[in-house]
Amino acid sequence: MDDLVSPLSAGGLPSAGIVDAHLVLRNYPEFLFEPLVSLYLNCLSYQRVDKPQFLDTFRKADCYAAAHELVEFDIVSTTTMETLVLMHLYLAATGSEGEARNLFCLAVRQSEMLERRKRSASEKQDFHRLRCWVIQLDLAEAIRARTAPMMQSKSSLGLERMPNEQKDVDDALLAIQTEIEGLQLVVSDNTTMEQLESWRESFSQNIGGRYALRLHSIYFAGRLYAHQAEMMQALTRSDTKWQKQDWTDYFDQKTTQDCNASVEEALQLCTQAALGLVQVVALLFQSNDRCMLPELMNILSNACTVLYFGSKMIIDPQVIQQSESAIKFLVDIFESSSTMMQLPRIYQFVERWRQLQNRT
Repeated sequence: MDDLVSPLSAGGLPSAGIVDAHLVLRNYPEFLFEPLVSLYLNCLSYQRVDKPQFLDTFRKADCYAAAHELVEFDIVSTTTMETLVLMHLYLAATGSEGEARNLFCLAVRQSEMLERRKRSASEKQDFHRLRCWVIQLDLAEAIRARTAPMMQSKSSLGLERMPNEQKDVDDALLAIQTEIEGLQLVVSDNTTMEQLESWRESFSQNIGGRYALRLHSIYFAGRLYAHQAEMMQALTRSDTKWQKQDWTDYFDQKTTQDCNASVEEALQLCTQAALGLVQVVALLFQSNDRCMLPELMNILSNACTVLYFGSKMIIDPQVIQQSESAIKFLVDIFESSSTMMQLPRIYQFVERWRQLQNRT
């Protein structure tokens, strides 16, 4: 699954394991390679196989288990750092999020230690790419869990644009740096809609294809969070105004209308952002590009919450119909994929929203 592979390795990142292949590969037992090659070929050939039996056959040659036994966690190197991140992704995808977070903390710590080392120009660029990947994962996790990122200091992120003397566009590095800029906007509490729109315009001109869908999902997530904050601010202003009055007239028509108008406007904008996010998911399914979907489940659940309550509170019948159809679409399309339903996040999402649908 693409989620378990460094996104930059395929687009020009000399992975630590590839750079030192003659040194790294000999550390792994030979018995792993034949079953792994067979597994790879079977995946490519689209053979009709009994999937549970097939997976059980290779369970004992689990790469994660082998990596856990063989990696030297005390040795600070790019190889160890990348291995820790890959193990983190594996555990996160299989539901062991607590242990996954511990491994990611170790990877971040190694990144900070490696940053102080002197290295050649090519080694510096390789490390810059690897560190960008870690920063991207850290910010994405902060958005998913609604927590502060570990790498908080912007000055320490090392996000300066790498010089390109030959003026050749490095698409992979440009894409992930653009993604990091967008994720930082979503994480920040002070981001404006103008900043989000400006960021969207910048990547729309330079980045297309499957990666553009990823960036659009970040854009709609940023819009959703921003409008949700506006809705809460409208409610807070209304409460504060009532508290300052000597006698609170909850039936005062003007006060109630002003509050309702602000909240409804923000809810309407939230609903539009949520529908935009659902459209991105539809395009991902249409292009059979599902690898990034598991990491979207938290924001999708947030979007469904907005759509659900929006369908109850917004008067516009077209918006109500769109909101209800969007939730039904997400539940049905995830439920139709037996492989995706095996992921805990997706299974819980489908169960929750299927039950709420049945109640209405």
